[in-house]
Amino acid sequence: MSKAKSVLIRFHTDHTNEKAAYAKLAALQEQTHLSQSQIVVAALNAYDVNGHDMEGHLVQQLTDSVTEAVKQMLPDELRSKRKENYDLSIELSARITAYEDQKKYHRYYKAWEKLPEQKRPAFEKQYEFELRKYREAEEALQRWQDNGESIDYKGWQKALKYLNTERMVLDIDLREMKENVRRLEVVKREFIKENKETKPERYSR
Repeated sequence: MSKAKSVLIRFHTDHTNEKAAYAKLAALQEQTHLSQSQIVVAALNAYDVNGHDMEGHLVQQLTDSVTEAVKQMLPDELRSKRKENYDLSIELSARITAYEDQKKYHRYYKAWEKLPEQKRPAFEKQYEFELRKYREAEEALQRWQDNGESIDYKGWQKALKYLNTERMVLDIDLREMKENVRRLEVVKREFIKENKETKPERYSR
């Protein structure tokens, strides 16, 4: 857990200097989309007791703050959760499909079982696909049962429905976060561009 220390800062707007400082803070916040605390931190870190190009350092600090904000917004945890959801959905879909195939093609297997031995090859050839689908489904279901799983078709369907809804929400969140990151990157580029145009000598050193 990150540690934080709070300091209350008041701006007396009836004082010219403090009113101007607050106006600059508000302008920077609108320009960079950073919080007031991030801007204050950038300004303090840019402070040079020797008076060497403090404004240039401030621009760099603010740019770095925007970059850090972008990094913090990268949705690694969201992507991980999305992948976990997808993988589990694949597993459930495989079980649902196996259960449905077993039910769907069971009659072909029963018909094959009832045939005399000499007639089975011809039936097997005619209904090769249906018999193969049944046997694959039966084998998969048996394997899961052997691993301790219970055959719960309705439960699988309910769980898959929930996962599909959750994945839709995650996809929306991912799109929103990507858009926010894109906006911050635009802010960063525009901020650098604007300060290059107003203070070109700063970047030519």
